[in-house]
Amino acid sequence: MSSSPSSSARHDIRQLLARDEAYDDAPRGEPPVTVPRYRRALRAVLDAEPAEPGETASAWTEREREAYRAGGHATLRATLTAVQGALAPPAAPVVPERRHSYYR
Repeated sequence: MSSSPSSSARHDIRQLLARDEAYDDAPRGEPPVTVPRYRRALRAVLDAEPAEPGETASAWTEREREAYRAGGHATLRATLTAVQGALAPPAAPVVPERRHSYYR
């Protein structure tokens, strides 16, 4: 069973990130991923559009085409939400409210 292009890309990206994390621990030479490359990668995600139904979709009903498009939009929305969450600053720790005791 062969892997899909998306699973192959996912594997390659994970490997690149692992090398980049290892570079953080023991920097030697050039980093595997530079800040400008990270920015280009994020811009590529931001510029991505859901795929339109391909040639085989000509046999689909309009409802099937709409479902395909809805799935693409949902996937893109989930991806953007995940990136947004990963880039969000860490939440400030919740400090319990201090209660004053009048009975010491």
